[in-house]
Amino acid sequence: MKSIIIFTLLILSSWSIFAQKSSEIVQRGIVVKRQYDQNFSTGDKEAILDKEEFYDFRGEIIEMKEYTNEGKTIKNWMKYKYDEQANLIEELELNEKGEQISRITYKFEKGLRTERSEYDAKNRLTKTRKYEYGYRK
Repeated sequence: MKSIIIFTLLILSSWSIFAQKSSEIVQRGIVVKRQYDQNFSTGDKEAILDKEEFYDFRGEIIEMKEYTNEGKTIKNWMKYKYDEQANLIEELELNEKGEQISRITYKFEKGLRTERSEYDAKNRLTKTRKYEYGYRK
């Protein structure tokens, strides 16, 4: 158990070291980041597109595509929307044709998430979750 905790902490700390922060993305003017993989052990002759991430003016990710089939087929496609306070208000999962698979929306009041709603491929509400907060007196 202790080794699992240590391993998890190492993974999380290395991820935070290599992940680009939104402030760095804004400062450098990055609007898209593409990740290419080349596996020499399987004989890849060239690097293959594996992932694309698109960013808005605040450095928030607004779209992410992961590819398969030598970078030709989208295996995972997500779009994100934010409100004026940079709160994530919508996650949209799309198929390779750009059609909705699922959608999740979030509502906020005074900077706190108050509701999460899930929708299916036909945009029918399937589940909601409400958040309530208690405060110190």
